[in-house]
Amino acid sequence: MSALPPARSARKEIRRSYAATIKQMGAMFCDIVSETLDPYYVELPERDCPTRKKVLVMKRRLVKLKSRHENIGFELSFKGVWPADRYAVSETAITMLS
Repeated sequence: MSALPPARSARKEIRRSYAATIKQMGAMFCDIVSETLDPYYVELPERDCPTRKKVLVMKRRLVKLKSRHENIGFELSFKGVWPADRYAVSETAITMLS
């Protein structure tokens, strides 16, 4: 075990994952609104709906992020404590997607 923290911090990686997830959720929301407002949109069967598949993939990703988020507090850091309260929004997003 090294006395120095790793070069690639798990905290940095989870921040990047959160940023990518938020970006994809915004795009997914735009898709949903576009489908809703399109007068010529034809409703697909539930199993073939690409938007539904995106929502399910996003839900799985948020659950994985939550499990990674719980382990972040144990990582050694010289910069201070992990601000866990800032990232509590992910739990709200999981409940919204349920």
